[in-house]
Amino acid sequence: MPRFRILLVEEHVLSDSAEFFIDSDTPGGAATALIKARQAGLDEDTDTVHLPDGQRAQITPQNIVATRLFCVHLDENGDQIGTIEPDDPALRAKRAPQPSSALVSTKNDEHPRWLYDPTDWGGAYSWRDRWLLTQAADLSLGELREFASLVDGPPIYAARLPIAFDEDGLPDETQVDWFRSRSEAQTALALAWGKSPNPEYAVPAFSPWGPIETLRFIAPGIYTVSTPSHGGIHLSPTLNADMPDDMRSANGWYEEDCKWSLVALKYPAPFQAQTGVDPRQPSKTAYEFALECARHWYPDIFVRFVQDQQARQE
Repeated sequence: MPRFRILLVEEHVLSDSAEFFIDSDTPGGAATALIKARQAGLDEDTDTVHLPDGQRAQITPQNIVATRLFCVHLDENGDQIGTIEPDDPALRAKRAPQPSSALVSTKNDEHPRWLYDPTDWGGAYSWRDRWLLTQAADLSLGELREFASLVDGPPIYAARLPIAFDEDGLPDETQVDWFRSRSEAQTALALAWGKSPNPEYAVPAFSPWGPIETLRFIAPGIYTVSTPSHGGIHLSPTLNADMPDDMRSANGWYEEDCKWSLVALKYPAPFQAQTGVDPRQPSKTAYEFALECARHWYPDIFVRFVQDQQARQE
């Protein structure tokens, strides 16, 4: 039986995206302008795309969106003769595992000795007592926070990740992990949420406004996120499909300035229970703010929605 020299190759395609609004004569011209802006950023060794009108977003490909598994037939000198694709379509379609995040090592020579919260100079904490720091910072589920190391050391990042889910797919247990970079922490958060057995509660790794810095659970299928540039609310596919046609966002995202109020109108309970949104009016609920916002920015939608609700009650 002949023996062949075969190189097994596993190739990953990574992806990230960001949405822009471009003035151009043609879609192709708009695309060219965006690509040039991306290339200009890469030439300056930055992953942020800047446009002249002030639009900006970070592009950090991390999620594996495609995997190709194939072989290369080599000659006796190691030179390529040709490629060999799997005959079985099921093998070609198999998806490789997502990469695990590189956590900060607990070895004494690979972590900072002291940590502190740059937003609160209440005191420094030793690495051994880092849990006290995250406790003092009130690190919530899905939140990513940057901390500082003494003296003038590099920043270090902590995130509270879900590590177990209940039978409904909701977070049941959490833990705080530490990371060397914001991108590692963001990747870990995305992977952790993606392990929910209920796809309704699996949150995308990236929002329309860039990488997610903070993700907070509001109610099953409702999350609020923040990014370096903006933020908003994400609805699960089922909840988004139940939104009225004139209130529904096609991608399930509702930005934090105005459109979030439409989500609160449709799903009021968690917003009625939330107070302290504005320190100047601590007793006022998020739902009350939503009513004011929707009435101001979406008067026609607001009137129709209220009338429909009254008609159902009658």
